[in-house]
Amino acid sequence: GRLPAAPARGGFFVALVRRGKCTFGRKAARAAEAGYHGVLVIDHQLTLHKGVLPDMKMDDGDPVITIPGWIVGKADGEVLAAAVQSLAAGYLSLNIMDMHRKP
Repeated sequence: GRLPAAPARGGFFVALVRRGKCTFGRKAARAAEAGYHGVLVIDHQLTLHKGVLPDMKMDDGDPVITIPGWIVGKADGEVLAAAVQSLAAGYLSLNIMDMHRKP
């Protein structure tokens, strides 16, 4: 799908996208090309595989990724998507923290 350009105003803008139809790497590359500083992917599975979200990794054919990426569960992602859609500006302010899990 088409990703709208990031707002021209100052700030750190993260694209909110849904999982599926292309690789995580392609999603991140498209977000970077549209001017975003990061990408937040909404998972599509209601039930997590072995209780965890999937790792977002590059595939052999993916472009070089220049922005950070995160993934959130479907329920949390749908809440975020509904919040963004309800705002006239089309964006909201979030604090994102990296939490690394052990393999």
